[in-house]
Amino acid sequence: MAKILLLAYDRGLLVTREALLRAQGHAVVGVLGNGEALKVSDEELNTVDVVIVGSAGAFSSRAEAVQHFKKRKADAFVLALRTNGYDSQVQGADLNLSVESPEEWLKAVSEAVASASGRRD
Repeated sequence: MAKILLLAYDRGLLVTREALLRAQGHAVVGVLGNGEALKVSDEELNTVDVVIVGSAGAFSSRAEAVQHFKKRKADAFVLALRTNGYDSQVQGADLNLSVESPEEWLKAVSEAVASASGRRD
């Protein structure tokens, strides 16, 4: 079972995305905002396969989060969610993904998990 750290900037999106990921069989650690994300312990972060940075925050907050996780865990697979047509890609993320279609989003997460698992092997 993959473990995903999900950073969201909206409580409703956090709950919905956690439920979708858990339904796919993933263990999920959900945090709301960069303040909570900064409090994730190194021990917890070291057990995570994929970090997902949500789309609802300010671009600068999301970019800061990507850099923060990459600095703390260089081999982390960081997936930055974005709203199609309204968002720039977040530099430093392994993958920038539009959240317009849940089916595509979940497929991309599965691929990210497989990629992260390959990094560990």
